[in-house]
Amino acid sequence: NVEHNQFIIQDFCTLAGLEPSDRGRGSLEQVAKIMRQLSTNPEADIENFFRRAILAVTINDGDMHRKNIAMLFEYNPEKQQFVSVRMSPTYDVTSEIWQYDQDQKQVLSIQGKTSGIKPKTMLAFAKSIGIEEGRAQQILEATTTQIAARAVEIARNMPEEAAKHECCQFTADRIATIAVKNAAHLGGSVPAWENVEAPKTTITTVDGQRQLKILQPKPR
Repeated sequence: NVEHNQFIIQDFCTLAGLEPSDRGRGSLEQVAKIMRQLSTNPEADIENFFRRAILAVTINDGDMHRKNIAMLFEYNPEKQQFVSVRMSPTYDVTSEIWQYDQDQKQVLSIQGKTSGIKPKTMLAFAKSIGIEEGRAQQILEATTTQIAARAVEIARNMPEEAAKHECCQFTADRIATIAVKNAAHLGGSVPAWENVEAPKTTITTVDGQRQLKILQPKPR
């Protein structure tokens, strides 16, 4: 008979016994501690979690909170036990393209910081969660390099339908700009890329609704 295992996904609000409203509370170090305790392959999961943190910092992901990080539990009904507990595939990744890079903040702190994160911050974080320094440096360089290259590749090869719409191309260009800038800052090797900056904007309220107003066109 073919075994049909069941899968349950639990985010790190639930796993930490917190309410959904507490999703932005705490640090990535606290998440990593729970992950290490639960995982059936903690070394691999901790490295993947480090890569997820690198991704968040590199593309200005301002939405990496506890409910957007999870563990995937695989349950075998015949054995009546969990046969695997692993970090889930990455989901719900955002890039804050309208924010000026220097103002971007992470939700969960990394080594006590939510902004101004430097290579030494990431390496200290890796050490605190059990990744050896040389290995952490290797992962940081490789991951930032891959992120920048992929972001530029996507921006330069948009699907035909998406390329017809200026907003789609602008979004891809901004993500590539952010990725290249931050990847270089974190020590990655980056491809040649002409930056596309966010235009200056202001928030106005019309009939009770907040609206974003562009004050000048984006330079090309």
